[in-house]
Amino acid sequence: MLLYHVVLQGMCCLAIFVAASPPNNVPTSFDCLMRKAAYEYGQKLLPRKQNFVELYYALDLGRDTGDDCHLDIATPTRTTSTVLTSSKRSLLRQDGLPRDAVFVAPHSLKSHCGSKHQKHLLGSKSNPFDSVQQAVDYAVAFTESKHVVLREGTYYLSDTLTLTPDHNGLFLLAYPNEQPVLSGGIPLTILEGWKPYKTEGDQNIWVTNLKNSNPNLKDMPGLHVNGKRATRARYPNLPGGIEVSCGYGCMIDSQWAHWTPPQFDKFGKTTFYTDDNPNHTRPNGGWFEHYTIGVGGLCSVYDPPVSYWCSKHPDGGGAFAFRTPSGLTPINATVLPNTPYDVARVERDAVVFVWRPARWANWMFEIEQYNATTGNMTFGKGGNQGARGENSGGDWFIENLLEELDHPGEYYYDKGTFDLYLFFNGTGSPPMDTEFVVPQLRTILNITGTQHTPAENIFVQGITFRASRYTYMDPHGVPSAGDWALERNAAIFLQGTKQATIHDCKMERLDGNGLMISGYNRNTTVTECDFAYIGATAIASWGYTNETDTDPTRPGIVLENAPQAGVDMTDGEHPQFNRIQGCTAREVGLYEKQSSFYMQAKTVRSTITGNVFFNGPRAGINLNDGAGGGDEISHNLVFSTCRESGDRKSSTSLLSLVYLNLAFALTHLLKIRAIA
Repeated sequence: MLLYHVVLQGMCCLAIFVAASPPNNVPTSFDCLMRKAAYEYGQKLLPRKQNFVELYYALDLGRDTGDDCHLDIATPTRTTSTVLTSSKRSLLRQDGLPRDAVFVAPHSLKSHCGSKHQKHLLGSKSNPFDSVQQAVDYAVAFTESKHVVLREGTYYLSDTLTLTPDHNGLFLLAYPNEQPVLSGGIPLTILEGWKPYKTEGDQNIWVTNLKNSNPNLKDMPGLHVNGKRATRARYPNLPGGIEVSCGYGCMIDSQWAHWTPPQFDKFGKTTFYTDDNPNHTRPNGGWFEHYTIGVGGLCSVYDPPVSYWCSKHPDGGGAFAFRTPSGLTPINATVLPNTPYDVARVERDAVVFVWRPARWANWMFEIEQYNATTGNMTFGKGGNQGARGENSGGDWFIENLLEELDHPGEYYYDKGTFDLYLFFNGTGSPPMDTEFVVPQLRTILNITGTQHTPAENIFVQGITFRASRYTYMDPHGVPSAGDWALERNAAIFLQGTKQATIHDCKMERLDGNGLMISGYNRNTTVTECDFAYIGATAIASWGYTNETDTDPTRPGIVLENAPQAGVDMTDGEHPQFNRIQGCTAREVGLYEKQSSFYMQAKTVRSTITGNVFFNGPRAGINLNDGAGGGDEISHNLVFSTCRESGDRKSSTSLLSLVYLNLAFALTHLLKIRAIA
């Protein structure tokens, strides 16, 4: 077996590679053997996946081309993890749960308003809560074991499920062999029926009005049709829909637009800070020797408005101060063949997605002003989704316009008229039993305490999280001197925790980040979880340093010694001892392309081991800085990364090792001892 020794920035890793389309000097037989070896390795890493059908098809082992690259596979069966309960075995019942466990079932018809005499019946198996929040609050107040058990079904949450230090010691579990779902979406009620809008020829577009049937619906940031995402109407089209990568396709080339230069005076001047303390100097041949940042100026698009890339003299390849173009004009009318657009709709609804040149990240912009005659679009809010700027944009597309509704699986929601337009991917109008769910909540589960009063020993097992809304237009910050920008939010959000465990959970069709480990966290454990079809990053870990006096994600706290304090992490407001083990992630970065299976910044002593990740637009595992060190990355199967981005070998993305369409890397015993 051929082994390649690769050294990146002084960090050594031993890896095995094979190409999706093998280079000319690599025999097809070798390529097939490598695919089969990867499949076998993935099964050994995650025996719970048994036949691991997702990995089997990702490695293209089901093909029948006569080249001996085919393996037969049987239909896999799911195994159920053992329910972990408290040590008080005397309390256990026959189903393995404590006798005082509190039960929840969706849409329960039983009354929870009993008399004092009936109080003990609340949350029983025969009289379950229908509110998860009420159940967890009740469990910590009235039970010894603090176990809350969710029965099968979907719980459509109107508000984020919030756990605090008041819930210390809580177990939030799925009932054995059942798969409850916590959804951040709301199901639509279609009362008006569907009326034909354009149904001639190959068009199958229908419209329904939602004003009377869904009076609380303010916006439609996404739409799930029978459990799968529909695509907001856009140009160019996505032939396979939003859940299938187009690679480098489905975009308009950068050269087909004139880019309006950055507005350098838009937010005023930048305040620069450089730490010149000789004890903090890091001799490095002239690069990155001093901690340096810029506050304000064009970095006012971030919140807090600070970045290394706004400093006076940023280092790094092609380094210059952050900026973004302030608009675009298509070079002629054929670039957007369905123009001119309705001006009001463009300025209210449209979003332009723009790759930064070289495809390191993609920006999203709302349109502040549109000229229907010239086609000029002046950008408004946005451009904060990456840390490295440029004077012009790269490849781009436009979405959320009725004029671009012309492909199966697309939809457009008119907020002014409450009309939902759908190009139904089927025959005739959508059947009445079609399920429509609109993602609404950004965060489904929030576990939050503080460093001095943490939320401790909270355990979540066996639950599926689904249908959080996109967050790419939300405030972003720049975690550190890597080229990332990131929103400090996710479907599952942890801040101020100790010994929090997320075990055997599924994170599916979440439009922002899957899991955020923010600020002070100690010994966060994520085991045997599966992430699929994630809008941004599957797992992100991001500590705090005090570059500014305030931070919107720590409301009411005046930060000490800013900006000098930003050079270190001595106040402890950062994650330590993350353990990510036995997880899978695939199809991530559907919206934000600067995304990974796992990303960390200002985080110390993480262990990332025994995971399988494939099909992402950029890096597989990203360490945005060398803060603290002590990280261990070992025994992971990572392949099919950088499918859409331009970085083939990133100094901050250890497992984004791509050579001629790299298909997979088996990493062994990679131990990092970085020095901050």
